[in-house]
Amino acid sequence: MGNAIRMGLLGGLAIVVAAGCAPRQAVTTWGYSHWAEKFGAGDMGEFEKARAACLQQIGATADPASVAPNSAEEDGFLECMNDANWCTMDWGCNKPGA
Repeated sequence: MGNAIRMGLLGGLAIVVAAGCAPRQAVTTWGYSHWAEKFGAGDMGEFEKARAACLQQIGATADPASVAPNSAEEDGFLECMNDANWCTMDWGCNKPGA
């Protein structure tokens, strides 16, 4: 039984490591649960309005997943969302390396 537990733990660790190495998707694809309003509670409707306006601003309304991570478009989207009072749960209002 000890070996089975160890193998299970190693398998779980391998999944976590693999997930951490997967390429990230641009913030344009991140949903409401990945964002927080800077000031106030912010609801999903307000988030969706801001997201739609920011996607339109960068020209990615039709396909948000087509925006490349670390691209000028992603940076523009993030800046627009920050200006609309939204920050990511992962980075706050500052994109790493920006």
